[in-house]
Amino acid sequence: MQLTSTTATSPARLECVARFSAQSRRRGFTLVELLVVLGIIAVLVALLVPAAMAALNTARRASIAFKVSQLADGIEKYRAAHDDYPPSSRDVGAIQRHLRKCYPKITPVYFNATVAKLTDASINGIDEGEALVFWLSQVNKSATNPFPSLMTPGIAIPSPEAHYVFKETDLQDDDGDGFPSFVCREAKDTYFLYLDARSYDEFMDYSNASSPAFAESRAVGEARPYFSDTIANSAATDARQRYKLMNPTSFQIICAGQDGEFNLGFNDDDSDVKLFPSGLNYSNSDRDNITNFSDGRRLMDNIP
Repeated sequence: MQLTSTTATSPARLECVARFSAQSRRRGFTLVELLVVLGIIAVLVALLVPAAMAALNTARRASIAFKVSQLADGIEKYRAAHDDYPPSSRDVGAIQRHLRKCYPKITPVYFNATVAKLTDASINGIDEGEALVFWLSQVNKSATNPFPSLMTPGIAIPSPEAHYVFKETDLQDDDGDGFPSFVCREAKDTYFLYLDARSYDEFMDYSNASSPAFAESRAVGEARPYFSDTIANSAATDARQRYKLMNPTSFQIICAGQDGEFNLGFNDDDSDVKLFPSGLNYSNSDRDNITNFSDGRRLMDNIP
């Protein structure tokens, strides 16, 4: 008996082969499916990017607030060591009194040279940005030679008091006078400013174009002391006399905030003194400034 093989294929088998071939030819997404996927990705990006930016801004604010707090602590440590706050270069008398009180063993020649250097008009003295770095890190423990960097800018301090440890990468000397300021990277590379209470009147002298606090190559906007909402003299017509200053016997440390701008919008009179915490007369540039009296927050966050 001879066996023969059949070549006939059942209809079910043919249908299965046809379906498999059709699926094999379909090698990817259709245009509609691709558009749906892209739409989903766009929605996710729209949701995630603002959240990521908000988190980044929050982290930057926290970093600025921490540095302001540490700088303020450094100034307080200096005061604890010397029983006086460091002066700015605005008040010659304050500098002389400070040196006599805190560094009584320096020689008359060194005393006069120190005062002259701190107030040297050709280099604008030690400005409000340089003051932070100078007083917190460039004071030597030697009783007779406490300021070697004044005579030789850039010199290594033999035995620094180091009330605040600055990273070299965060120090910058734009004006080339040998005295650097502390850069705030989170505030568009502007500088932290130190406003000594004994010089508040100098900073608020609207008739003097150089009166605002500054660092290195000036600043964006004008940095001036902030006032409080507390009335000091209700009969005064000048707002600078009417309201009490913030930290009237100590100091103010001001950072421009993430917009990199200090106080914009000042008039050439006393009509727009900035009041904390109410925010009266704030410009947009004031609102994200961070100071040593704003409790680690932007000025705008303290407005009731």
